Amino acid sequence: MLLTFYIELPGKSNRSVKAVCILFLNMAAELGTSIGQEKGAALPLYAHVCAVDGVFFMIDSLDTKRKRLIFRSMHRGTKEMDLILGGFAQVHVPGFDAGELAQYEGILGLSDPDLYNWITGQEAPPANIRSAIFEKLMAYRPPAAR
Repeated sequence: MLLTFYIELPGKSNRSVKAVCILFLNMAAELGTSIGQEKGAALPLYAHVCAVDGVFFMIDSLDTKRKRLIFRSMHRGTKEMDLILGGFAQVHVPGFDAGELAQYEGILGLSDPDLYNWITGQEAPPANIRSAIFEKLMAYRPPAAR
């Protein structure tokens, strides 16, 4: 199980972040797991740990991240984007590695109107948006309605 974690520390200094990271790594070591390595099921597939002063930890396996991204893709807010991104995600996201998942997560952060206009060819996407995953998305065509 490959694990990643995210830390949100509103109003905290870098020193606090370093201390929290050390605490987190010590906690993982006690459970028989080190970050970024496959070590069986020592940690749950998905866990939230809230700590002191609003420190928030999220331990997220790649499988959990894939499921979360597929869900986000299918629930965008506009039916058109639900169909386009949801269909793309169901087909492609299960095979993405960690880097590809990060690229796709960045795409999901973009606005629906912009994505729709780029995908349908109404506007040209800016150069800074283009990536291997974005090109896959641009080439994807949902199956025809039955």
